[in-house]
Amino acid sequence: MKRYANPLAALPFAALLLACVVLLAACKKEEQAVMPPPVPRPAKANNLKYVDCNRHIAGSAGTVEIAVHPTAGIALEDDMVFVCAGERVHWKAAADTDPQGNTVQSFTITFPGNQWPFKPPQQVFTAGGQASTPDQEVADLPANSRPTPFKYKIVVTKSNGDTFTIDPHVIPMGS
Repeated sequence: MKRYANPLAALPFAALLLACVVLLAACKKEEQAVMPPPVPRPAKANNLKYVDCNRHIAGSAGTVEIAVHPTAGIALEDDMVFVCAGERVHWKAAADTDPQGNTVQSFTITFPGNQWPFKPPQQVFTAGGQASTPDQEVADLPANSRPTPFKYKIVVTKSNGDTFTIDPHVIPMGS
């Protein structure tokens, strides 16, 4: 082993070694800081995995009420309503008003063609004022089928006589 006659001559080598150790430790610490913590399972997501039947919600009788408003027809979150076989669905005029003070005078709901997600024979629903449509029981899905969106049309007539139409969906799922 070579000995330095002057111990100060080994100082640059010791400083280089110390700098490497500090740099390596800092890189490890940075690597740990960059790694995200484990993500918990979400309560909400953008797929069908977290959609559930209304009747599975504590305190719910399994009836789905879709409110019809004089401004937008139905709320944006009700543009696609997921329902399960056996649940009952009805539409009801909301008590709110549009900016001009108009209310829902009446509304009509129709499903085009042979598209019908409910058990009784297909029909057209019409309700006036604060009335609601009759409850409709969601039909069972055919065996080995996937949830199918059923497009329907709502024509809303406001108290001033103006009408507008929207095309939302009811999507039956399994039970």
